[in-house]
Amino acid sequence: FWLTIKKKHIEALSFNFFNWRYLKQNPSMFDSIFNLQDPIVYLNLLRKFHLSHIKDITIPASLSLLRNLKKLNLSKNNLRFLPKSMFFLSKLKFLDLSYNMLSEIPVEITNLKFLNTLRIHNNQIGKIPRVVTTYLDKLSSYKI
Repeated sequence: FWLTIKKKHIEALSFNFFNWRYLKQNPSMFDSIFNLQDPIVYLNLLRKFHLSHIKDITIPASLSLLRNLKKLNLSKNNLRFLPKSMFFLSKLKFLDLSYNMLSEIPVEITNLKFLNTLRIHNNQIGKIPRVVTTYLDKLSSYKI
């Protein structure tokens, strides 16, 4: 799916352009989506956000405005760090950060009280702080 609308509201949005030849060959098409002034502000009812296979992307701080987000996929983006604002997504249950360039799991991840699944494998994670390992052990599923 690319876009799911329920009851006249965008519920799920997928920016997985990996197989979209036209967009892959015309990166300006993708850039135009993010040229809007804070496009995330208009998606505050979004429940699922799939944003993968986009090289050299910067996750905007305004991501924290997606208060209803339950599932977030940021895999395969070469991310090196995560914005602290991301850890204010209070309803987040599923987070996929796999296949990036992350070197740590930020302690702030423990703020995600409803998170039950974390995928963060195939990164460059070094030492994990004890408070984070304690948090991870409470999740239903995690893969490092």
